[in-house]
Amino acid sequence: MKYTVIYLANSNQIVDPDLIFPGQVLMVPGS
Repeated sequence: MKYTVIYLANSNQIVDPDLIFPGQVLMVPGS
């Protein structure tokens, strides 16, 4: 899976894709 798919699914809480913080819960499409 490409990181862009995860980023787009979580763009409401990811301001900068280089800044993902510990404890942040992300949605992974298709899982």
